[in-house]
Parts: sequence; structure tokens; C-alpha cells
Amino acid sequence: MAKQPGRRPGRPSREPAEGERVGLSLRVTPQTKRALDAAAAASGRSISQEAELWLEAAQRDRRILQDALALAYGEKIGGLMIYLGELLQAVANYRTFAIDTTDPGIADSFDNGWRYEQMAAATRAAIDRFRPEGAITLPKPTRIFPPSSPHDPADFDAMKGRLALRAEQELSLGTTLEQDRFNRLLDEKRPDPARNLLGEIVQRGKRRKR
Repeated sequence: MAKQPGRRPGRPSREPAEGERVGLSLRVTPQTKRALDAAAAASGRSISQEAELWLEAAQRDRRILQDALALAYGEKIGGLMIYLGELLQAVANYRTFAIDTTDPGIADSFDNGWRYEQMAAATRAAIDRFRPEGAITLPKPTRIFPPSSPHDPADFDAMKGRLALRAEQELSLGTTLEQDRFNRLLDEKRPDPARNLLGEIVQRGKRRKR
């Protein structure tokens, strides 16, 4: 006869009442512990009270970030930005075990080619994961009809040429708009929050050829 699983020792678990404090056991890095100790000493709160404030602030900040990104870029793009941001941070901060990363530069994902490539691969994988199903159908160029009133044929041919060039650019919309965005990034006369955060690595983009 199979042995029936016994009841776990100790008091049975129960749902905490509203407003009741419950115990929480966790492990943190020495740096976090020192920062928590310093913050608690400065505020006069206990370690537990300070940690609770930190956790509540982290949750509040995440909600603010979510709402701000949704307001600025729409819900789906905002959600994708959070997904990509957390993914890139995970790749940048990952401590390898089975491969040699003793090179000091490998710790900085923006100064080491191997780790930066892992960030690029993660980005491509994330974008592909949410790709719509089915074959990709290229949009058709807009048709141009000859004007009903008399016009110089050369003008009409020039208009068709400009439209054909625009259609070619729009078929590569992603790379075309990325180049336009990078050109704005280089325009230091215009304020740009991305430039403020990227700092000196903006200059690397000048070396990339189309």
C-alpha cells in the first residue's frame, strides 16, 4: 500500500488579513545590504521598514514606467519596449559560468563585441517571437495615372521617378526610418533624450555604412 503524504509540520497556512504584516525571508547582495543599512540609519527606520518601502517604491515605479510608455508609444509598443529592456539588461548583466569571460572588457556590453552581439541576437529573437503568422506580402507601388489636362511629359516622368524612389525606400521602411532617426540623433541643435543617455557611443553609429 502506497504511503500517503503526511501533513507538513507547523501551523497550517492562512490568508493574511488586510493590512497585516507578514514575514519575508530573502537574500541580497552585500552592496544592496550596505545600501539598505545606510538608508535605514539615515531615515531612522528599521531594516524591515526600509526594505518594505523599497519594495513598494519599486512596484510603484514599474507601474509609472508602464503607464508612461503606454501613453507615449501605445500599449503594444510600450510592452515590447519593457520586454526588450529587461531582456537586454539580463544579457548585459549575465555572469557566464561555462565559458571564459576573464577579459575585463567583456563585462561592459557596449564595449565588448561578443556580449553586444548577444544583445543583438536577443533583440532579433524577441522581435521574431511576436511576428504575425503567414507569408510576408510586399505592398504594391501606388499607381500614377497620366493627367487629364495637358502637361509637360518630362514633368510627368520626373514625378513617376520620384514616386518610384519613394516606393523603394518605403519597402525598406525599417532601415530607412532608423537612418532618419540616427540623423536626428546627430543633430546636437535639437534636444534628444536618447543622445543624453547613450553618451559617447553615439559616435560609433557614424562608422556604420548603409
